[in-house]
Amino acid sequence: MTLSFWITVMAKIRFRVLKSSVSATANAASERTDCSRLSRLRTELISGCVITMPTAAKLKCAATEPVVFGRFLNFLHDGSLEKTTFETIAGVITAEFFGENVRVQLSPPFDLKMEATHVGDANLTAHSVNTGVPHAVVFVDDLPGLDIVKVGAATRYHDYFAPKGTNANFVQVNAPGDLSIRTYERGVENETLACGTGMAACAIIHHQLTGAASPIKVTVAGGDTLEIGFEHLGDDRYENVTLLGPADFTFEGQLTLDF
Repeated sequence: MTLSFWITVMAKIRFRVLKSSVSATANAASERTDCSRLSRLRTELISGCVITMPTAAKLKCAATEPVVFGRFLNFLHDGSLEKTTFETIAGVITAEFFGENVRVQLSPPFDLKMEATHVGDANLTAHSVNTGVPHAVVFVDDLPGLDIVKVGAATRYHDYFAPKGTNANFVQVNAPGDLSIRTYERGVENETLACGTGMAACAIIHHQLTGAASPIKVTVAGGDTLEIGFEHLGDDRYENVTLLGPADFTFEGQLTLDF
């Protein structure tokens, strides 16, 4: 049994299982997807203890793990933390706590291209931005009625995004600064309940199109509404992109392992 597996068992069984609104489906744990390839996250707690656990590759693309892990750290400190930082191989991440919600900072977006291409039978306009991994953002009028597997796959495998492809996000504007989205993730090759970097991509593109103020509310397929914050530096430049969302405890137990 490897150390990383043992720590996963500790985190999920002996301590507590957490789920986040920015988690994808179970299939998102597949190593086929960039947002779920396992590497290691290291954090030095205030006590000096070091915990190592699996997380997304270099944490360049995932918002799920910092939200969940930040909440877990606060649990280890009996909910007394207002703010903490932890070290990852992508750098130091700051987590702030607001009740059951955690706010973490995401990577600055780059490679933003408005009206990058058109996708699907309806020739829908697709915008593109990299918020850790590439995302296509398509605005639609009927999000619930969208055949996301068909249109999502057409977008993900579109020649414009070849050879690596892209994640595909479909957005309906409820009001300025208030979005509902559905996401088709590459690697999973299906719709997922949410994607943190996808939410950031949708918020950034919405701001580009409308000038909507930060933070922007984003309701995901899983049913929760999260917030994407940012600072616009002009043109296609953004910094201090943040995700605010919940991570809920589901159950706890204890497991004794014999080595």
